[in-house]
Amino acid sequence: MASVIIPISKKSAQEELIEILVVLDASIKSSYVENGIIKDKSKFLDEIIAWLPIILNSQSQEIFERFTLIGYIFNDFDEFPKLINALESFTDSLKALYSLSFLYGVVNSGYNKFRIFRAIYKQASKDPSNLTLIQPHLLKIEDFMKSWTGVPLPELTEMVRDLLHFSVPENTKSRLILRLLHESQLDQNTIDNLIGKYLTTTTDYELEKLTELESYKKCSQAVSKLIELLINSTATEVIKYLEQHEVELTAKGYHKEKVLEISRVTGLVKLTNNANQVTFEQVAERLSVSQDDVDFWVVQAVSNGMIKGKIDAIHKVVYIEQNKLVADKKTALDLLNRFEKSLS
Repeated sequence: MASVIIPISKKSAQEELIEILVVLDASIKSSYVENGIIKDKSKFLDEIIAWLPIILNSQSQEIFERFTLIGYIFNDFDEFPKLINALESFTDSLKALYSLSFLYGVVNSGYNKFRIFRAIYKQASKDPSNLTLIQPHLLKIEDFMKSWTGVPLPELTEMVRDLLHFSVPENTKSRLILRLLHESQLDQNTIDNLIGKYLTTTTDYELEKLTELESYKKCSQAVSKLIELLINSTATEVIKYLEQHEVELTAKGYHKEKVLEISRVTGLVKLTNNANQVTFEQVAERLSVSQDDVDFWVVQAVSNGMIKGKIDAIHKVVYIEQNKLVADKKTALDLLNRFEKSLS
């Protein structure tokens, strides 16, 4: 789906396109084109759609050239989605994927970019062997979504819902939800449910992103208070709040264990950011866990990337003095080795 560069030519794109199509088959002579000028764009597009089996019966480079030109000629045309729909239902999924990818690189309309991506997803879903071809694109889904402008909310919602059931990493799902939460016309119940799904799927725990969204201002008091506690309070306070509002939050799709995980991991990071030395007792109190469980949560924070790459943070996370270890369960060397492995 990368942008493409068209070689400089003295001929117009339309003339190039006509020549390419005529070379494909001598019988391809449109009555809607004369001397490289399209007299009826709608009917000519219909002809191109009818010629798809011929156009796609080529090598990938030839398909690239043809669909790049087709994209430039028709991408701002109101009826352009007809071509996208035809490629979405084309029987040869692999060649359809090539064609759609080439089109994506040249269209200008944010809505058409969305339509093309949706068609790519649906084509790939038909054949499991093609799923690996679009995995790199799904990993960068948020980059693509930045250009999806002017998409009606129902269509965007349906696309996000489909992708949430697709085989993409959990954090990719959370970014899809975050993109949907940018839509200002969502109602309160939908916003509450989406935030719940975001908390269930996120592994980066950047909760401040939620509070910056316009839609966040419309969420219920129960949800906004929960987010506030997750950002600023201890796990003990979060546990107490969850117990008080368990029925309401459970009905909205909030999972207690996931919420507590977020609270404990982010709480640990904040604790270590504010002190050079942290004891088992301090961590246990902040996270509302036993001292025996402290090392588990340290490894969680490291493996989730919260302090990844900061080797010196191993010593900040839990300051281990020999006389403070639970002597019969672990040693300082063993614990440090586990941290180092989780960083690799």
